[in-house]
Amino acid sequence: MENILLNLPMSVETEHLLVRALQAGDGAAIYAAYLESRPRLVRWFRWAQTEDNEEEYELYAREKHSDYLARQDFAFVMLDRASGSVVGLSSLINRKTEPFILETGYWLRTGYEGKGYVTETVQALLRIAFEHLGASKVLLRADAENLRSQAVALRNGFRYDGTMRHFEPQHNQRERMIDMCFFSMLAAEYPPTTPPTRTALTPDEIQCGPAEPLPQPVPAEADYKRWLALYDVPEVLETGRLILRICQDEDAPRVFAALEAGRERLARYLRWAAEADTPDKALAWVRRNRARFYKREDFSYLLFDKVTGQFLGNAGMGVSNANCPSFEVGYWLAEGMEGRGYASEAVRALVQLAFGQLRANRIEIVAQAENAPSRAVAERLGFTFELVMRQQGRNARENSPVDLAFYSLIRPEYEARQDDFRGPR
Repeated sequence: MENILLNLPMSVETEHLLVRALQAGDGAAIYAAYLESRPRLVRWFRWAQTEDNEEEYELYAREKHSDYLARQDFAFVMLDRASGSVVGLSSLINRKTEPFILETGYWLRTGYEGKGYVTETVQALLRIAFEHLGASKVLLRADAENLRSQAVALRNGFRYDGTMRHFEPQHNQRERMIDMCFFSMLAAEYPPTTPPTRTALTPDEIQCGPAEPLPQPVPAEADYKRWLALYDVPEVLETGRLILRICQDEDAPRVFAALEAGRERLARYLRWAAEADTPDKALAWVRRNRARFYKREDFSYLLFDKVTGQFLGNAGMGVSNANCPSFEVGYWLAEGMEGRGYASEAVRALVQLAFGQLRANRIEIVAQAENAPSRAVAERLGFTFELVMRQQGRNARENSPVDLAFYSLIRPEYEARQDDFRGPR
């Protein structure tokens, strides 16, 4: 069923609150609550770095009201049932993924902390997410230093999945990188059947990156995107055995032939490999990759043997978070080319490109949890295993939910090991 056909309540009552969808006329009261709370919020939220004005908040309320009616995004004002006062804002963010994943977020007005209002609100949001929207999973993330938000997740029965190190810069102090804790609840786990056994993580559970500040602040996301758009990213890279170059139309036949030969293996992990089942679809893949390279969204390279010119596979990386900035690396090899170190060699070149030229602060390798060869590449190169995100993707062949394993390499680690990635290998 399309989301637009879902019957959603405009509000949900809890013991102390009315959690209601935003609507026209909410802007003034929300803005007043925000101004009171901003000194506390600037530490945790990027949007809190500017004061904005009442009109901006009214525009936001009206836009989110229309999004709610269209069943696209779901923002709520939290109102005290006794007084009608604005207690805070909350949301279910539609990540537009398969499977259908929602992420919950919230902020609380100063003076209302410690009363259980956020816990009540999250319970209401879980009801909407699972009982009305049919979500397969609800995600909640919290800064590793935000103990209150972590307690909300645990108190509501979320499972702690792990921590991503140096996820992005601290919003009001951009020379300092923060670590992000991830929590999740699957549809099969709602409602929780047992009361929570704890409300805090132990220090050993949170795997943090170095706390030392960077030499200079991380540029704002818009500034980095502009810089990247103007930067001449190399179209050819070279390693000891490989030539990496961007796609050309004439590469489509060799890409299609490699997919045909290895489709059973590749389609298990790569949806596009299952779908690119004709020469025209392979050509479309080549052209999309080339276009995205020049849009500075993805940097995809075909791999060739430096001596023979034989096509070996593909390796590339996309901007996963321009606010960090971070890149996600991916790779696949043609049939018979596995086990020769080509993927590791190509990834070394991409690591050097990202940190050495593209100002990356973090690189991720994400693989299906059961994809042992892909995970082995990350481990061989010294990436740190961070977490498994449950039911975060779909199996390309069976269209069933799969777990994704996340590995990372962060700038301090790269700088300590530059010789491992520099030069031909």
